[in-house]
Amino acid sequence: MFQHITPKELVQLLDTETIQLLDVRSPGEYSEVHIPEATLVPLSSLPVFLSKLNTNQKIVLICHSGARSSHGCSFLSENKMMSYNLQGGMDAFEKMYPTRVVRSASKKRFSFF
Repeated sequence: MFQHITPKELVQLLDTETIQLLDVRSPGEYSEVHIPEATLVPLSSLPVFLSKLNTNQKIVLICHSGARSSHGCSFLSENKMMSYNLQGGMDAFEKMYPTRVVRSASKKRFSFF
């Protein structure tokens, strides 16, 4: 009861619809780099957050590589909720859309020019 989407498909959703984008990484990972529209809900907190989800909107989960978010999508499926898992996670999204993420000062990319 969940599907995988690509970073390109996520950008299209963000640009055209109101969605719930849940970042299931740890607070430290989130503070290093995240998508501004994402809400931090560590995977271990997802069961507590379940009642706050709006099932009338698309629910997209993201983590670093797509593994934890896939587990989160499976959990939502077990609770009869449709969700989407971002293929390649934050790693793939940041590589394709570096201007659509917020980075901490320590995560900024270096440039000599």
